[in-house]
Amino acid sequence: MPVLVLAATGIAIATGNHAATTKQVAASFSTTPQRLVTKTCTGADGSYTVTDGTYTGTVSGTLTGGATDTLKIHAKSIVNQTTGDGTTVGHFRIKNGVSPVADGSLIAVNSGSGSMNGFLFAHVPAGPPPPPPAARLLANFTGTLSAGGIAGKIGGNGTMTNTAVEQSGSCPPHPRPLHLGPHPHPH
Repeated sequence: MPVLVLAATGIAIATGNHAATTKQVAASFSTTPQRLVTKTCTGADGSYTVTDGTYTGTVSGTLTGGATDTLKIHAKSIVNQTTGDGTTVGHFRIKNGVSPVADGSLIAVNSGSGSMNGFLFAHVPAGPPPPPPAARLLANFTGTLSAGGIAGKIGGNGTMTNTAVEQSGSCPPHPRPLHLGPHPHPH
């Protein structure tokens, strides 16, 4: 089964009165295609394969709290048949049972024989009581895409080229500036 490797850098920022928090996250995942629609077209620089697919599988790691969660990806790839260069854009959703873990978008550059390098942006909802604040995941990723699916790795706790972090909370607003100097007095 092909493997898409995602190495992610992520930040999640929550609203409200929660202190800012940043943590590195990592996960491995593997998917298989559930629906693929493929066509070809001719561009100015050669023939292209256009694939619109839905992939499902599993994901586990610190991003999922150590659990093995479900992953669903819907992606469209446009790849030059001669060079292997192209793009992939789409949406992904991670769930633990029926509870959402992350829901967001992906965009990637394809090169060579299925290699992908891209970016993930996702909403990470607040958890059960005591609720951690909602967060955002911002993540660089690398991986592979083939007819057999997408699989890979997100993040690596600082040991990989692309690190993944999740950040929540916020810092207090900046204090109003203090104006020093003469003040006009009414006459």
